Amino acid sequence: CGVHRFGDGSDGRLADWEIRETDYAGKVSCRDTVSLLYEAQPEECAFVGDGENDVLVAQSVGTSIAFNGHLDLQNVCTYAVNQPKGEEDFRAVLEYLLPIDITL
Repeated sequence: CGVHRFGDGSDGRLADWEIRETDYAGKVSCRDTVSLLYEAQPEECAFVGDGENDVLVAQSVGTSIAFNGHLDLQNVCTYAVNQPKGEEDFRAVLEYLLPIDITL
């Protein structure tokens, strides 16, 4: 969540942005911002990450996925997707996200 506050929707382009801290606790703060924006409880949120710096935010959501993630992250995530280097296919996370009710 390095950038948030997207365009006004009139033409689909990014019209405004804000750079936010994206390490450790900063990611949880970003999750808080997105949760408020979409009126979602943290347990209704999902997160996909790969680094050790994603552990705190992964622990703060209802569904977390480590994608070729650091071992510490894999140990706290709901799911882990591990693929050989050079053969990564991010679509593999959809299996874990599609069952989530995203009714707005």
